[in-house]
Amino acid sequence: MPYWPITPWLRMMLLDEDLSRSIFEATLEARLSASQPRTSYTDYYDGDTYRSWWANGTISAAPSTIFIVLRLALDGFDPWRQTGFKGWIVTVSVMSLPADMRSKNVSTLPIFITPGPNEPVDMDSFLALAMAELESLAAGLDGLRVFGREGTFTLKCLLIFVCADAPGGDKVTHMSGHGGYMPGRLRPYHGVLVGTKYNFPPVDPVTGGVLFSVSSTPLATRTSHTIHQQAASVEVIRTARRQAAHIKREQRDRAELLQTFAARECPEDWAVAEGTVVRGAAALTWELPLPSADAAEIMFLRPIEKCQELHGAELVALRRYHAALADADPTPRKFYRLKLAGGAGINARDSLPQEDTDRRRTSLVRIQSSARRRAGNGTVETYILATYGLVRHFILCQGPTGPVALAYVQLIISQRDRTGRYGIPEDRRDMHVFSSYEGTHKYVDALSIIDSVGCISRGDRHYIMYTRESFSTRDG
Repeated sequence: MPYWPITPWLRMMLLDEDLSRSIFEATLEARLSASQPRTSYTDYYDGDTYRSWWANGTISAAPSTIFIVLRLALDGFDPWRQTGFKGWIVTVSVMSLPADMRSKNVSTLPIFITPGPNEPVDMDSFLALAMAELESLAAGLDGLRVFGREGTFTLKCLLIFVCADAPGGDKVTHMSGHGGYMPGRLRPYHGVLVGTKYNFPPVDPVTGGVLFSVSSTPLATRTSHTIHQQAASVEVIRTARRQAAHIKREQRDRAELLQTFAARECPEDWAVAEGTVVRGAAALTWELPLPSADAAEIMFLRPIEKCQELHGAELVALRRYHAALADADPTPRKFYRLKLAGGAGINARDSLPQEDTDRRRTSLVRIQSSARRRAGNGTVETYILATYGLVRHFILCQGPTGPVALAYVQLIISQRDRTGRYGIPEDRRDMHVFSSYEGTHKYVDALSIIDSVGCISRGDRHYIMYTRESFSTRDG
C-alpha cells in the first residue's frame, strides 16, 4: 500500500510565500484567542483541547518553534459499485490556516488509500505508519527553513481531532454503534435497559441518578438585532438579483487575473504602479550581466524570485551537475527571463506544461555540448554537437569563483536519443528532428545556450527551424 508522508508536504508549505505567511498569521490568532477568556465558540482554538495545550505549555510562543495543528479524516468509497469494490481514504489537513483555505487541495494531503477489495477489518494496522509519523512530528523536527525568514526552525505538529462519519468513527474508536449501552464516543453517557433496548432518560428510573442535563448558558447566541441586520443585507443582494458568493468570486477573479497578467507581461510597469520601483531612478539596476559587465554574454531580467531552498528533482539535478555548488549555495535565486548576447530573449514561463504545445516558444533552446567518439586510427576525439531542450527556469548560485548561472532544462527525445538523457536530435534531410519534449531534467551552464530556436510540428515529429529572429527591432 503506498503511503504519502506528511513531513515533506509541510516542508513545501513552509517554503511557499503565501502559505507560510497564512500559517504564521493563523497560529498567532489562535494563541491570542487561547490566552484570553472565552466568550464564544468561533473556531477550533476556542475548544478545551487547544486551550489546555496552551495552558500546560504544550503550545507556546517560542519564536524558533512552529506549532501546526492537524486534522485527520477518513471515509469509505465505492469506486466501482457494480464490482463491489470498497476502499477507504485517509487524509490530513492543516488547521493552522484561515478557515477559507483549509478546504483547498493544497491544504489537504491524502496519505493512503486502502487497497481493497473489501473494507479494512483492522484499521489500526493501516494507521500505524501515520501514527508513527505524527508522534515524531509532535516530538519536534529540527532544521526547517521558512520562506522569507532567517535561520532554521523547529516544527511541532499536534493532531486536534479525527473527522469521520458514523462508520468511520466506529472503525477508529472500535465501537459497535449508537444503540449500545454507551452510545457516545466523546463522553461517559449510558442508557437504561428497558426490555431488549436501551432508553436514555435524563434520570435513571431505578437509582434516581442524573444521566444528563442541558446547560442554559448562552454562548454565541444570535440576537434579534443581528438577525434583522443579516436579513437586510441578504435582501439588498437579492434585489440586485445576484448572490453574495457570485460578487465576491467575481471580484477575486478580476484581481487575480489583473495581477497575474501584469506581473508576467509588464513587470516593470506593474512595479511602478505599485510604488515599489520609481521610474527613471536607478535604471536597469535589476539587470545582471554575466560573466561580467565588460564582457556580457547573457543578461538576467525580471521577474526575480527570492532565495529559496531547492527540493526533489531540482536538488537532485543540481547535485548531479556539481555537488559542491549545491552544498555551497543551497538557496539560489530563480529567474525566468534571459537575454543572450545576440539579442534573443528567452522566457522560461512559456514552457509551462499547461501551455499549448502548438505555439511560438522562446524557451526551446540550442545548447552547445560535446561528445567523444573513436576515430579511424583508434584514438578518442572530442567533437562539438548541438542538443536541445525546454528551459523551465534559471538559477543564480554563488560559487567559489563568483556567481554561476544555470538553466534547468528538460531535454528532448528523438530516435537517436530514445531516453532523452542527452537531448540529441536525429538528422533528416539536413534538419534536426525530435519526437517529444518529455526528456530528462538537468541543469546546464547558461553560457552554453547558443540561441532560442523555433520548430514546426508535422504529425508526431518536430522539425527545428533556423535561429529565431525577432519580429521587430529597436533603434538607439
